[in-house]
Amino acid sequence: MNYIRRGTSAFKKANLALFAGGFSTFAILWGTQPLLPQISKEFQISPTLSSLSLSTTTIALAISMLIAGSLSEVFGRKSIMTISLLSSSILAIVTAISPNYTYYYSAESCKA
Repeated sequence: MNYIRRGTSAFKKANLALFAGGFSTFAILWGTQPLLPQISKEFQISPTLSSLSLSTTTIALAISMLIAGSLSEVFGRKSIMTISLLSSSILAIVTAISPNYTYYYSAESCKA
């Protein structure tokens, strides 16, 4: 098995790719936190209920990490990370066009 050696350009590219993947994951998941007051006003729900979407996403992330870890051993890390980022991006668009809180909450929960 060939490993990437520290200091090489492949190592720098791999570090950048991991950073970009991690950054976009956290931005997709928790980027809605400053929007919670607007979400509560838009869907005419209480602030407590609007923050439930963030809590559920965090719990779902914890559970999905266990599943994704096992799947990455079988299918490879790159393919699992690619599928995860692509599906999270699509679900982020779905949350933006959600007509009501039920659709929004469902899409937020699935993003994890």
